[in-house]
Amino acid sequence: MILFLAFDGVLRPTWPCQEGTAFREVARLLAALEDHPPVEIVVTSSWRQLRHSSEWNDVPEALRARIVGHTPAISRRQYQVYPVGYKPEPIWYMEILLYLKNTKQSDRPWIAIDDDERLFPADCPNLVSCKHGFGDEEQAALRTQLQKSESPRIW
Repeated sequence: MILFLAFDGVLRPTWPCQEGTAFREVARLLAALEDHPPVEIVVTSSWRQLRHSSEWNDVPEALRARIVGHTPAISRRQYQVYPVGYKPEPIWYMEILLYLKNTKQSDRPWIAIDDDERLFPADCPNLVSCKHGFGDEEQAALRTQLQKSESPRIW
């Protein structure tokens, strides 16, 4: 199982982050993953572009230890003001599929945790949405997804 993870809005409040609130939900996430050691984390967050900067040191070591990679960034047109009727592409979903293809893991089960549903197709079954951070409800949803993925399939 691969867990595609965003940081801002999930494990930490969105920018600007108040002192003492950075990565405040990491313990809750790691508790959910405790019974699932084979789950590997791949970073989808914009933090993937900071992995060579000193800010990456702010990522707790226990979380960094489970990270195995990051999704590629697909470039897209940036708008200052969105045109009328514009619907953004599910870009992070597309980046996840590209990561799976590039790493030859397209058949591997995965879950994404993100606070922005617009980055995924509508009703994406792999998405655990975190509108207000990774709280109790999101932790329960992740645990349910993980248990489903481990259930034996009866044909």
